[in-house]
Amino acid sequence: TRADEQPQQTINRARVPDDVSLQCVPCCPAAAPSGDPGLPPGLEVEPEALAERDRLLKEATSVEHLLTHLPKNPFCRSCQVAKECAKPARRRDPANVPETKQFGDLILGDHIIVHKANDVGFRDEKASLMLWDDETEIGLVYATPDKSALESQVAMMDFVGERQVKRFYSDNSRELERAARDLRWKHPTSTPYRHVTKIERQIRIQVEGTRTVVDRSGLPHRYWPLGSAHFAMSRNIAKVPGKVSPWRKLHGKDFDGLVMPFGALVQFRPPKPVREALPRFAPRMQPGLLLGWYLQPGVDFHGDYLVCLLAAF
Repeated sequence: TRADEQPQQTINRARVPDDVSLQCVPCCPAAAPSGDPGLPPGLEVEPEALAERDRLLKEATSVEHLLTHLPKNPFCRSCQVAKECAKPARRRDPANVPETKQFGDLILGDHIIVHKANDVGFRDEKASLMLWDDETEIGLVYATPDKSALESQVAMMDFVGERQVKRFYSDNSRELERAARDLRWKHPTSTPYRHVTKIERQIRIQVEGTRTVVDRSGLPHRYWPLGSAHFAMSRNIAKVPGKVSPWRKLHGKDFDGLVMPFGALVQFRPPKPVREALPRFAPRMQPGLLLGWYLQPGVDFHGDYLVCLLAAF
């Protein structure tokens, strides 16, 4: 399917067997890693440097790296083409910041807006709302048709579930102010600079990460809403040496679902309507692209995944 066409894909909510055969297969040659660049003839390199180069080459195509592409890898083509940015200018944060002890003590939120017609998502999404909990560092991104107060309120309710929210900080947009007021969330009008820079930093990571995973998957750009949600969730469940994952901070245990890159090729059992449409003697397990995790309100996971039939492409 060409990127400028609009096929009728169906994103299925499906169960994937725990022993599923997972393959990280790009959908087009442009998504493949660039490989070992080699060394110039006659150049002598320290053994430690060679070992580090070999480690980075191996890491560039590992499942762990392909989940979030963090940290940036010099041998990962997607990292190089999607994360080019200017050197940031930093300011000192103020000392008077609220103390947090549990999820909901401080929620940060801000919108990501698309401005061009060819930036619209595959379901006509024109914006997304990023919500981030300061204590657990868990965050999700919700693609929406617009940045209205109603759409923001629905996303905010889904993010916290049944939990209570003490404070909510944003950039003071009217839509988020209205949504917080309707939910009766405390929304101070004077936002400390630390919270503004923190959510802006998270959004920058989110935008760069979405570019990277969509590029690596080989899927058309219009699938950024799914890639953005996948990247945010991947950061929540990724195991980083020496750190506790946001998922474990929130739930008290590690994520127990499948961990897979965006667009990974898997075999799955389609929902009943799809199975009934298959030929009588066709395999019941079908190849598909795993596009993410289906979450319940409150950032909860019950074993369901978002899958699209490979035949749809």
